[in-house]
Amino acid sequence: MKIYSEGMDIINIKDYGEALRNSGYKDIESAMAEIVDNSIQAEAKNTFVIIKDRVPAWGKKSQVYEVAFLDDGTGMSPEWVQGCLRFGNGTRRTTKGMGKFGVGLPQSSLYACPRVEVYSWQDGIDNTYSSYLDIEKISKGEQVKIEPAEKKSVPNEYTKYIKNGLRICNGEFDFSQNGTLVLWKDCDNIVPSTVGALFKRLKFSFGKKYRHLICDNKSNIYLIHDTKDQYNSKIVPNDPLFLMENNIILGDPSNPEKLCKESKDEKLEPIFEPYTTEFCPDGIVHKKIKYWDKETKSPKEGEVTLTFSIVKEKFYNLDCMTATNPGNTKMGTFVGKLEGISVVREGREIDFGEFGFYNDKNSPYHRWWGCEIAFNRDLDEVFKVSNNKQHVELIRLDGTDYEEEEFKPVWLQIEKIITDKISEMAKRNKKLREGSRKKKTTSSAEETATKVEAESKVTTESEEIRKTKTQEELKKVAEDLLHIRGNEKPKEEEKDQILLQKVVIQEEDTSKYTKDLFMLNVDTGICICTINTANIYYEHYVSNMNEEAKLAFELLLASFVRTIDEAAREKRTTYKNLMGEWNYKLNKYVAEFLGLDI
Repeated sequence: MKIYSEGMDIINIKDYGEALRNSGYKDIESAMAEIVDNSIQAEAKNTFVIIKDRVPAWGKKSQVYEVAFLDDGTGMSPEWVQGCLRFGNGTRRTTKGMGKFGVGLPQSSLYACPRVEVYSWQDGIDNTYSSYLDIEKISKGEQVKIEPAEKKSVPNEYTKYIKNGLRICNGEFDFSQNGTLVLWKDCDNIVPSTVGALFKRLKFSFGKKYRHLICDNKSNIYLIHDTKDQYNSKIVPNDPLFLMENNIILGDPSNPEKLCKESKDEKLEPIFEPYTTEFCPDGIVHKKIKYWDKETKSPKEGEVTLTFSIVKEKFYNLDCMTATNPGNTKMGTFVGKLEGISVVREGREIDFGEFGFYNDKNSPYHRWWGCEIAFNRDLDEVFKVSNNKQHVELIRLDGTDYEEEEFKPVWLQIEKIITDKISEMAKRNKKLREGSRKKKTTSSAEETATKVEAESKVTTESEEIRKTKTQEELKKVAEDLLHIRGNEKPKEEEKDQILLQKVVIQEEDTSKYTKDLFMLNVDTGICICTINTANIYYEHYVSNMNEEAKLAFELLLASFVRTIDEAAREKRTTYKNLMGEWNYKLNKYVAEFLGLDI
């Protein structure tokens, strides 16, 4: 290797282009969040995420090809416009807030696209300065430096947004005095690539990440389609603690099973409440954390705020429900997507998971509590925050390994508080469930089908298969079915009652396996009709049915699957294929009617 007397660049930028694009973001939402973080750091009140899509030459569906981030923040000087694209520059490293690491804008942008352009203005749109990064030019050696920002107009297609009095999403905006526009050009790593699917993901993710800032009206984030106004929407909080009054999901006390999404109905309310005890009257614990500060080389003390929430009895007690298991309701399915512990830094969620604080994650009682760990940027080193703000280092540890340590890892310092609270909340939920009215082992629809078919002389497929099963095998199937219904310890007579039914109807989220409204399974020796609670028809119609309508719907399905079960052997395959085709067409028709992508 040649020795350069004048030294060598730390990075061979020409050959490093592709490495810059493989920056380790776990999904496109995380990469986009980096740009939104910059806007919030710049004191933006409003941030637009503007999407452009088109049908590519190789495909039939429109794909996202350009993303713009527009904010009304303080804007950047020409020096900052140049510096914001430099890895490690960190234009706002000394200020309070989310920014610190100085890699967010270039790293996240190149993850999504080969070229990023930045336009920023202070004291009027006529004072706009621009700079860019282009991977193709870097790889060819045509861009080796970030040149000084040049005075340049915002691209014409975006000028319609940058004006005083802009009206969109029932709001009025002014981006004309100060602001920044970040353009991701020729995007080739946007997944999902269709607008409907992408916006659905962003609503869930951004609502969760920025819930505190949105709830406190400190920042507003909007999803905008460049030409189709029906896609435009404002991000609303998606609180995994289910405490926020303006949350995306609220509960109806008169119908606790119903999923009330983005509703303004005044009778709705948060479905959780603070988990209070004698020593924690507001559900919040402030824990002092001791650590060694590497910068000052001295011991320091910081504070972690631990917030706990638990489901309100009215939304969990079986006495208030027609369902046999709260987890199988549409509300329960949504709550299940947010089971875990949220880690929040400077008001912005950066990680979510179990972090070793509880093991029995499959227990139904863990779905119905919330926990949040919050800290500020001073504790970044303690939590080992990643430079792309996606992860913290919270891993289960053996405390005996650190008995002599003066400064124990943060996991050990907060472990007892969190594990004790989780244990208490799970026990409370279990007790509440056990204290609820014992639900009937069978439904009215099942009983009706069994009564009608009592005198039937037709041998069904499920009965043929049952003859090949042992009693122990059949009892195990019955037990599993009762578990799904929330019966943790079914009695023998309850299992026997299930085995007597001509049709068994279950409700379960089966989206991992199918998009169909329902499935038929006779392989166990029981005719089981499983209704998919994640299906589009169920979500928009069945979940909102009253008890009588729900019974009618179940009778419809029971008669359908019983007919297939009775079919002659040579016709069964044809009928099952027909059922699959019917499910497919139902999904397509409903999606078309509702204007949704599936």
